[in-house]
Amino acid sequence: MVVVEGKNTAIVQESSSLKCSGVGNRNNVDDCGIFLYQSMSGDADTGTSTFTCTSSNFEIDSSSSVYSTAPMFFITNTDSAINLNSCTFTYGSGTFLSATGTSEWGKSGSNGGSVTLTLNNQDIEGDFIVDKISSLTITMVNSSIKGKINTDNASTNVKVTLDADSTITLTGNSYISSLTNAVSDGSNIIKGSYTFADNSGNEYTASGASSISTSKSTSGTASKSTSGTASNPTSGTSVNSDDNNNDPITKNDSEQSDLSTYGIIFGISSIAVLFYFIFTCI
Repeated sequence: MVVVEGKNTAIVQESSSLKCSGVGNRNNVDDCGIFLYQSMSGDADTGTSTFTCTSSNFEIDSSSSVYSTAPMFFITNTDSAINLNSCTFTYGSGTFLSATGTSEWGKSGSNGGSVTLTLNNQDIEGDFIVDKISSLTITMVNSSIKGKINTDNASTNVKVTLDADSTITLTGNSYISSLTNAVSDGSNIIKGSYTFADNSGNEYTASGASSISTSKSTSGTASKSTSGTASNPTSGTSVNSDDNNNDPITKNDSEQSDLSTYGIIFGISSIAVLFYFIFTCI
């Protein structure tokens, strides 16, 4: 659906709807909806891979052979920044984000994914998988997460920050290395019968901290991320950045009318805009 390699940026906004099969091209290693990575082939500069979306819809088709296994986001062998605002994600695996090393790209043991995830007015339902060579930093503003975070306690570098209008509802044991919560009594973290602890197993009983400095976004309306039945996508408008002056390049509905057949892959290098197809999308 969307691929960002190396020091490139993809921007999807204003009611765009993208749908794909989620099938990758490396023996199912890279099956996913949105893929951020560094191939080391030399065709993309090394640096932070950035994905930003606003008020848009993303779907892995329910008829896909990998619908029940492919995460929505997969990050490997790169630093990444993911910024989500009022978007909807439909998929069937239950894994919203996976940051792990593979045998396909980079040097084994140092090719994990480093993810900075910023949620504004965003609801997420799904799990976060982070292996021992990867890291995840989540900042939540007027947002919610329902799922498990680092449930295997594999990563020792998972940080979570919530403002007073954000909530986490656990569906399984979760382990993080750092918690910052604007709600001093921790009541916005609904643990139920599950463990919410640091990497040593020490349970978080309250907030971890009393306040955060993140400013609240006022644009958009939160929409539920769900792995339920997909609705029919409608084509919208997507915006990328011009390689010379950063003016938006807008693709209209007629240019995007075949989204149900092909995925759109955005890439912006330091000197050029790269559009290419890498997934077979429905």
